[in-house]
Amino acid sequence: MLRQLMLTGLVGLALVEITGRVANTAFAAAGSESSRSLRLRGASGLSAGGEDVTMLLLRATRNVEKEQRHSAFSGLCSFAAAGMALAGVAFCTRKRSLFVDMGWRIRFKHIYGDGTDSDAPKVPQWLENRSDGCPEWLTVEKWQALPRNLKTRSQGFFKMMFKPDGTPRRTKRTRYTIPEAVDEIYDMFEAGMSARSPPWSIEVMMHMNLDAKYPDQQIRMGLNLPHGVGKEKRVAVFCKPDEEQEVLELGAAIAGQTLITAIEKEQFDFDVLIAKPMSMPALAKLGKILGPRRLMPSPKSGTVVQDYKAGIDNFKSGGAIEVRNNEHMLVACSVGSMALGKEKIVDNIRGLLKEMADKAPEGAKNKEIMWRRIKLCGTRSPSVQLYYTEFPDHRSEELKAKSEMEKKKRLLTGAIER
Repeated sequence: MLRQLMLTGLVGLALVEITGRVANTAFAAAGSESSRSLRLRGASGLSAGGEDVTMLLLRATRNVEKEQRHSAFSGLCSFAAAGMALAGVAFCTRKRSLFVDMGWRIRFKHIYGDGTDSDAPKVPQWLENRSDGCPEWLTVEKWQALPRNLKTRSQGFFKMMFKPDGTPRRTKRTRYTIPEAVDEIYDMFEAGMSARSPPWSIEVMMHMNLDAKYPDQQIRMGLNLPHGVGKEKRVAVFCKPDEEQEVLELGAAIAGQTLITAIEKEQFDFDVLIAKPMSMPALAKLGKILGPRRLMPSPKSGTVVQDYKAGIDNFKSGGAIEVRNNEHMLVACSVGSMALGKEKIVDNIRGLLKEMADKAPEGAKNKEIMWRRIKLCGTRSPSVQLYYTEFPDHRSEELKAKSEMEKKKRLLTGAIER
């Protein structure tokens, strides 16, 4: 939002400056031409004994009128540019407010109204009637005092966000260790979901302190979770047609010519695609289809294998995963189902972060901080943020030595950081 406002304002100011410069140049040229014409023709009129003096004055008057019209046009352009800038700011602000406010009108209009009779969501029937599942602490008065982004939530969400006495489970400043964060997500599941609900998948969301435009700071790697994700994956193998039956017997979901036909028809009934290095040139023809879907095998992600059996077993068990960043340097991946149990989920999270630190790209190893924030969440739960002390050390040996030297210098000078 702030970026849009700044950009619009700068464009308006640039337009004002450009029109002013153009107008000034035109005025100077017109003024010099007028004065030069007045001098030359005045002199010729005097030398001719006063002939054409009337015509000279007429032309001078026309030049003055022309300059006035130029001045009026320049002022109009300046005001128009300033108006465009102000209109852009107003439009951005309005667009942002519509983006924020229209969510409940579109998704939950059958519960909170469509906004035709009021700019605020109406009180839901489940709260007015105190139906089953309504939190005991939540009254109409307390609901109306909540921010708008919390009003239009489900009953289960209120149970996950608030304790039975109505106090929030967490704030924006709340931080957790990895075991505490996993415990909190399990507590949210028990509070907000029914006994028949399927277990959530625990996901890790990482905001990286890197720049995606530099290749040596991009994240794309294959990792191995100690206990897998608790769900088998469908593995496809790109191989020669005469190897298809053998690969299918090893456990592949689809392979050979059948796989090629399915990809050409854009039918993707698999989760992971693996191939041997010698098959990559032939697979490159399908890169336009596989690339946008992030299914193209790559040595960085571990999907280019030397042994079909080892690759199938590794990916099919769910232990091998691939992580990569998007354009905003966000990395998200699943670390397992809640059915695995708390201890295995904690081991998977720690193993994931430790392996990411060990395989960090060169550009990241030369930075003090690689992760800005790390959050955990369930399939339908709010997120919880980890302490910075849970981030493993990813720095290179040179950077570690430099940091230790600076720390010793601070200790010697008495400037100890507390």
